[in-house]
Amino acid sequence: GPGSDSLWTGNWDPSRLLDLYQLAIRLWQCEDADEVVQTALELLHAQTGASVTGFLWLHDDGQLKPRCVIPAGAGDAVGLSDSLTDMVCRQRRAIWINRESSFGEAASLKQFADGFCVPLVHEQATLGAVHVYREAGAFQDQDFDQALALARLLAVALARTRQQSRLKVDHQRLVAKNATGDEMIGD
Repeated sequence: GPGSDSLWTGNWDPSRLLDLYQLAIRLWQCEDADEVVQTALELLHAQTGASVTGFLWLHDDGQLKPRCVIPAGAGDAVGLSDSLTDMVCRQRRAIWINRESSFGEAASLKQFADGFCVPLVHEQATLGAVHVYREAGAFQDQDFDQALALARLLAVALARTRQQSRLKVDHQRLVAKNATGDEMIGD
């Protein structure tokens, strides 16, 4: 069922598994966090038939802020639910709106027929949250499971790009520091 680790139970459409595999390879090749997010969200948006798909990124100030919304510009029109994001990030578990009674009356979600929010957690740290909404119709279990699997891949890819960026900055700092010194390093 939704939220279970059905990735390993064999209930998956082979084409979706292939898409996840290809996504993992593409994310590994991405060096930029924005490219990682855009690539993953485009796949999730297309596969789930979502009306709006968005990603909120945890900034250094501890606030989650929209980083990418598909279709472009939809974030201004709809807004991603702050209360949903807060609950998902606090509990570190995905929430499917139509299966959670507490969100049936949320004003920011009234324009949608269905939706879910999935936290991106890497090494016990929340990196952000993915929102997926439909204006009409309901999501299927496989859509929710797809979002869970994609969020795991996205969390690892984002953590890697963050680390890679920090290493690049550190390297440039060391090169600049050593370039001004008179000492020779090595033979």
